[in-house]
This record gives sequence, structure tokens and C-alpha cells, in this order.
Amino acid sequence: MNRYMFVLCCLVACSDPPGAPDAGVPPLDAYVSSLGKLCPFTAGGGGATCPAGNTCTIVAGYGSTTTGYCTPPCDNKADCLNGWVGDPGLSPSCNTADHTCSIVCTTARNGCPTGMTCVQASTSGIVWLCVAP
Repeated sequence: MNRYMFVLCCLVACSDPPGAPDAGVPPLDAYVSSLGKLCPFTAGGGGATCPAGNTCTIVAGYGSTTTGYCTPPCDNKADCLNGWVGDPGLSPSCNTADHTCSIVCTTARNGCPTGMTCVQASTSGIVWLCVAP
């Protein structure tokens, strides 16, 4: 048997069987952000409780006052983008006043997470955000 066949046999023998989990590697959903998942902001609100480390927030004055969305804590935009798997046309951004993420959208491309809608959040029409309706 030549050297290449020997290496190939060693690689096959040392590999995990199909479907076996990789030891020490967290499952994919451990990296997925919960940003934009609906949650009950007050009693009677829709959605599910946010995962540990996340909070339920609303955009005051826009959308629902009982159903909010989950957000990780943030100090900058990178914190909001960490694990973001939403529409790439949207732009999560950090509100440094309360350390929550907002999801910036446009009327031309409403790719807000499921259950959310894009609303004008400024009188100038420049800022549009995803909110729970």
C-alpha cells in the first residue's frame, strides 16, 4: 500500500461517524442571536420569554406596548451583530442610552423578523425600525 492510501485510511479511521456531534463544539444555535424574537413585555404580551442574558424591550411610542422583542445587551453595533442571522438587508444597531439593540429597516425592504413590522420612528422619515405591531 502506498503512502497516500495509508494516510487516507488513517483519516477515515480517525473521523467521527456521520451525524456524531463534535466534542467541545457548542451546537449551532448557541451562536444564534435571539434579537428580534417576540416576547411578553408586560402581562398579556405575546411571544416567549427571552433566553438568559437577553432582555425584552419595546420601542417607546411605536408598536405594541405589551409585546416586545428580545435583545442582547450592547455597548456598540458589533454586540448587536454577534450571531445575527436575520435579513442581511437590515441593520441591527446599539442604543447606548439603555444598552439595547434596535433593528433598522426601510419601507422598501421590510425584512423584519417574523411577527415584527417596519415603522417610521422619526418625524423626518429618516429612521425606520422593526417593532412588534
